Amino acid sequence: MKIAVLGCGKRFVNIYWFILKSLGHEVFLWNRTIEKSINFCKQEKYCSYIENLESLKDIEADVVLCFVPSHYQFELLKKIPKLNCPILLETPSEDEKLLTLSGIDLGVLEQWPQLPLEQFKRLIYKKGLISKPYMVFNDGRSFDYHAIAQLRTYLNFAIPNIAKGTVKISKNPGFLENSGKLNTNHNEWTIGQIEMSDGSVLLHNFAYNCKSSLSIPIQFIRSYSLDGSIVTGRMKELGNDYEFIDIRYIDKISKEVKICEVTIDRIDNKTQSILIKKEDISWTNPYGHLNFDDQQTAIASLIDGVSHGNLYSYKDAYIDNICMKAIKQSAYSQQVIKISS
Repeated sequence: MKIAVLGCGKRFVNIYWFILKSLGHEVFLWNRTIEKSINFCKQEKYCSYIENLESLKDIEADVVLCFVPSHYQFELLKKIPKLNCPILLETPSEDEKLLTLSGIDLGVLEQWPQLPLEQFKRLIYKKGLISKPYMVFNDGRSFDYHAIAQLRTYLNFAIPNIAKGTVKISKNPGFLENSGKLNTNHNEWTIGQIEMSDGSVLLHNFAYNCKSSLSIPIQFIRSYSLDGSIVTGRMKELGNDYEFIDIRYIDKISKEVKICEVTIDRIDNKTQSILIKKEDISWTNPYGHLNFDDQQTAIASLIDGVSHGNLYSYKDAYIDNICMKAIKQSAYSQQVIKISS
């Protein structure tokens, strides 16, 4: 693929460049300070610098990745010539003005729904083993709008209708973080409910101390359907979403509840495959030969998915943010928030 990159800050250099290079994509780099892009390209193969934005139309890129600060995105995109490819922005997606841009196929680099375990869950729904959920629940596992993105993906991007929320402050007796530092900050729990226009419900329950506290060991993502459920998450190790996997469904013939035996090939945060052998449902990492970790696999899936018409749209990412803000607004105003379509 030909990939144009706008902005060569730390996130591009430290995370994305290794992935693009490993995939063998041809990269064209533009930066507001042209000397920075020139110096970067001098040190790296398969990377050419772009002198000005007008040159983008001559490249005929397959996708444009934008890593400029969020407050600069709108002004930059207005200056870009009309392109026949999607443009993917870094999250968060908070600028409503970007929704007014016409003639641009705009998406986001929202990684969480593309993590290997998330891809496998969607495969279960796609194969029809379990029907679409009517209730999904972030039980202390995922952060803010990333959690909304994960859960709305299960719900086929259902449109939010109303939000209810509360914030609970609880005392923290103190715990050691992964770094060994003692954390005595209060726990601030955001607890919310989003009712979707199709009748499904999204529940969100999270405190930022979940991220680093060994004293909050249970962190799950749950989804419930009329004919089954999927619960995955952490119990002991903060970095291991694969400690607990419970997939159950009602057999269509016997009407009995079946518990799936899941086989996982995974070493050092690098998932190679996930399999339910008896149901012939399997996910194999297409980047296994590159030894990508799960985050790198998610990013590669996002970028390569563009060529297959798979795009996490800016509008959906903006809705994720609106949902999270509506929960917090409801919590602090003690009112039910109507989310406008």
